[in-house]
Amino acid sequence: MFNKLPTLTRENILVFYFGLPDFIREMGSFYGLLSRDEKEKAQRFFFEKDRSQYVLARGVLRTLLGHYVNILPESVRFSYHAYGKPYLKNYPAIQFNIAHSEEMVIIALNYEDWIGVDIEYIERKIDVDNVAKRFFNEKEYSRLMSINEIEKRKLFFYQWTAKEAFVKAIGRGLAFDLANVEISLNVKKGPRIATLQDAGESPENWTLYSLDRIPQYTAVLAVKTQSKVLIRCPLIAHFKAFPGPHRGT
Repeated sequence: MFNKLPTLTRENILVFYFGLPDFIREMGSFYGLLSRDEKEKAQRFFFEKDRSQYVLARGVLRTLLGHYVNILPESVRFSYHAYGKPYLKNYPAIQFNIAHSEEMVIIALNYEDWIGVDIEYIERKIDVDNVAKRFFNEKEYSRLMSINEIEKRKLFFYQWTAKEAFVKAIGRGLAFDLANVEISLNVKKGPRIATLQDAGESPENWTLYSLDRIPQYTAVLAVKTQSKVLIRCPLIAHFKAFPGPHRGT
């Protein structure tokens, strides 16, 4: 469980992050918080690492949401939009999103404003040139191809996570072409949405935050607002072990 968590208000955005090793000993306890369908999904993962990632991510998400709406984590009930984005039907004012990559999980919450977050492990094996050619627009691709390999990889992941964060925020998923979101990077101001197509949204209404305090990862938050305060929170600093023996899976 977690104690002394920051207060969620209508003026802030909370971003929580943790590494799987931080909570792996509590796997059984977090598993016990899941719904029956979540437990069934967990058991379908072939690799133990993927199963652990899902269980911990979902269990921690339930714990945080339960804390902020004042209900037990196991009583949290998810509903889903047309493209699979979860929401709380009984608490529609709470907006949240979750992402994970390799051994890191990141969760973002705020009131009312659409929100999306993405994280990528920058050492993962990926064909940057081919992926960029497929999912970036011509302007982004040309800019990427004009720089050295080290900077190219860094820029690629910033653009990729920014695009994914926006698409997750609007809840369109794989149905939305990532090339329709053009990301501009400013060294001092960070990423921003330069142009949008086929989204029914104006770039001026969106803010992108670069969450660059996690070594070996690139993470970006997208939120439909201009005036909120971002609060980053490493969850391990607030963790209080579950009472009693660990429950098995």
